[in-house]
Amino acid sequence: MRFLISTTLLLLATVLLPARDITLQPPLKGELRLSANFGELRPNHFHSGLDFKTGGETGKPILAVADGYVSGVEVSPWGFGRAVYVTHPSLGIVTVYGHLESFRDDIDRATRAEQYRRQTFDIDLTWGSDMFPVKAGDEIGRSGNAGSSGGPHLHFDVRDLATGDPMDPLPFFKSKIPDTEKPYWRQLFLYPDRNRGVVKGGYKPVVIAKGETPRFEAWGRVFPAIKCNDAMSGSSNIYGVKTLLLIVDGQPVMGRAIDRFSLASTRAINTLVDYGRLMDGGGWAEWSHIPLTAPLSPLTGFTPAMGAVNINSERDYKCRWIMTDEHGNRETVDFVIRGKRPETMPPYKAAGTLLRQGGYHTFHADGVCLELDRDALADDAEVKFTTTPTSVDRTVGNIYTLTTGRFPLMTPARLTAIIPAGVANPAKACIVAVSGGGISGIETENDGTLLRAKLSRPGRYAIAIDTTAPTIKNVASGNDGGYLAWRVTDDISGVDSYKVTIDDQWALAELDGKNSLVEFKMDPTRWKRDADHKAVITVTDATGNSATSSVSFRW
Repeated sequence: MRFLISTTLLLLATVLLPARDITLQPPLKGELRLSANFGELRPNHFHSGLDFKTGGETGKPILAVADGYVSGVEVSPWGFGRAVYVTHPSLGIVTVYGHLESFRDDIDRATRAEQYRRQTFDIDLTWGSDMFPVKAGDEIGRSGNAGSSGGPHLHFDVRDLATGDPMDPLPFFKSKIPDTEKPYWRQLFLYPDRNRGVVKGGYKPVVIAKGETPRFEAWGRVFPAIKCNDAMSGSSNIYGVKTLLLIVDGQPVMGRAIDRFSLASTRAINTLVDYGRLMDGGGWAEWSHIPLTAPLSPLTGFTPAMGAVNINSERDYKCRWIMTDEHGNRETVDFVIRGKRPETMPPYKAAGTLLRQGGYHTFHADGVCLELDRDALADDAEVKFTTTPTSVDRTVGNIYTLTTGRFPLMTPARLTAIIPAGVANPAKACIVAVSGGGISGIETENDGTLLRAKLSRPGRYAIAIDTTAPTIKNVASGNDGGYLAWRVTDDISGVDSYKVTIDDQWALAELDGKNSLVEFKMDPTRWKRDADHKAVITVTDATGNSATSSVSFRW
């Protein structure tokens, strides 16, 4: 839906909760402090909740924020790691508690029983309302550092029960989290619109750092951008700005207010920014550009110009960025775009083939085919696909390079490659991403002749032959209280699966993905105490190479 920006909507952070009064108690005891807020820009996704600090410690009691029932749990080496979902029917919401060290005992017993029954660590369980009813303040688990967590904390979501959309939880707790700090900015940018505008006489964006005179020179269609963050009282953490609004000559041009979003569209976060700059390590330059498909239209408001500013007069265009946070703290950044008509428009050199949004596109070269489906691009984009002979160690054939300029892939590109002739073991071939001189495997289908893989981002790719088994290093042998641990790594295709047995019985060993650590603690309900035992671990990579290690111990 296309509409003019509502300035009031963008300046007032109004959470779109179900239409009823809701009161939630804190999920942790003591002082509440945040290490991350809702809607922060993250790689390929918005941050879906609040990260509550736990003082760098694990094992803090986690409490249900309202009456309801535990409707499910999730256990994974990645993401939330260990998470509890609590449904609150009378409130119309579901709350999520992630990165837990452990579940409450009865929840843990039910989860472990199902993990043993299915013989899997990764599991996603759902339960009815009569399984684990909870009251506000009931303990449901202990805080931890599981999954993709970068340090001990509690991740907390509030989701709409009807739609599953994450919603900003901060309004429920902001009276307990005082904040008088304003958002701040680091850099301003001005982007020309392909060959329809120039900045400082050319087709490259111009960057102005804080402290420099905030004045640009341009002609034609351009898109302003800003790199900004929020701060909070008593914290050195960096947070996301909740609302962002661009005004030119007193009229709103583009804005966004992140109060809620759809999980199905979270990858469209990449359209809010210069994606090419982000991939090159230049950070989050949030621009006013709205793609043709407007995948984030519930968050963004825009004019028919799709966020562009048309500089068609030799005068000063007075511009302002307005940033606000949930507490109402506000910062403004004024800058000027001076219209200067060039004597002649400079020649425009395309960075690739202009692909129209909504079309099906293919590239063929040197035994490889790349396909982009109709949903792959959110806007017209100049796309380039090239092949060059590889010089990267452990790869064969060519390097395949896909570039999409400042635009992301909304759906993965499909790469099909012929395994080069003369490869001694074609069954061990896989597609890898190339970064510098290093490689990392991506999921590949191999039928012995062709390789098929999905490329979720632009970059460099190649074929590698992986005949090396994973590496297993024993770091805890079981003699110290029955705790065993192994470091497991694979240098090309990546670890695909692992299995641990104790005395030939399957054992529920946990994989800590971020540390490549498989851990197991002896369970007295399943194995005898004061006895000799033998643990065996088998690790298999994505091309079928396996390694096995065993250790004998007394427990």
